[in-house]
Amino acid sequence: HSIPIPFNLMELMALYFSRGIMNVLKNTFLKDSLESFFEKIKATLPPEYIDYLSRIDKSLEVRSKPYKQHGKLHEIIEMISEAAVHRKHVDISYFTMSRKKESRRRVAPYKIWFFDGRFYLIGDCGLRQDVRIFALDRIRKIDQTDETFEMPADFNVDDFMKSSFGVFHGESVKVR
Repeated sequence: HSIPIPFNLMELMALYFSRGIMNVLKNTFLKDSLESFFEKIKATLPPEYIDYLSRIDKSLEVRSKPYKQHGKLHEIIEMISEAAVHRKHVDISYFTMSRKKESRRRVAPYKIWFFDGRFYLIGDCGLRQDVRIFALDRIRKIDQTDETFEMPADFNVDDFMKSSFGVFHGESVKVR
């Protein structure tokens, strides 16, 4: 016998569509977890829903170019996620493009941010005494510490990003 389905066909279609969009996250635990979740859902579906999905598969195509380095970032993403959940600082060796050199920093990880095909860490940098954005593919080494932090109650990622141009963050400047 089949399990009662808690969603309708349009919701199922939306979920299926999201699988295609998630191709941009290929080789990450996020994409792998979504695939695993979807297979579990499919196992509970009655035959008419499975048939509907196979028809969607033939009539709906989503193309997004996967970013090549996600596989290498798996451990970094996992460690930062873990540290953010438990409010623990991380020590990172970070390669700065502008200075073409590596620096050690202690960062309070607030958010992992996915923007324009790349993963970033938004966090409070001990070295700069300010909230900064770090490209995860430039983190050469990372260690979780036992030192805890409190994220400011009023920190809002949308407000923080208002004063940014893509990933470049700073004061607004008028340009003619």
